[in-house]
Amino acid sequence: MKHYAILGGGIGGLTLAIALQKKDIKVTVYESAPQWKPLGAGVGLAGNAVKAFREIGIEQKVLSEGKVIRKAVIRNTVGKTIDEYRFGGR
Repeated sequence: MKHYAILGGGIGGLTLAIALQKKDIKVTVYESAPQWKPLGAGVGLAGNAVKAFREIGIEQKVLSEGKVIRKAVIRNTVGKTIDEYRFGGR
């Protein structure tokens, strides 16, 4: 049986690891960060990413842990709104 190495434990690397394991392919994920810790950053997922999560059976878990973005506002350095976007969704 082949064994694959995945370099990087970010969203792409971990998603690939899950997908390969569901096909009974052995993988090891290598991550350079010494520990997992919150960074205060968000991750936006496009529809095609959610479809990929659906294919490997993790869509509902991912969606239940996040929030749907309904609105995004872009402001300048003094806080004045430059543009605003509204999004559909569930």
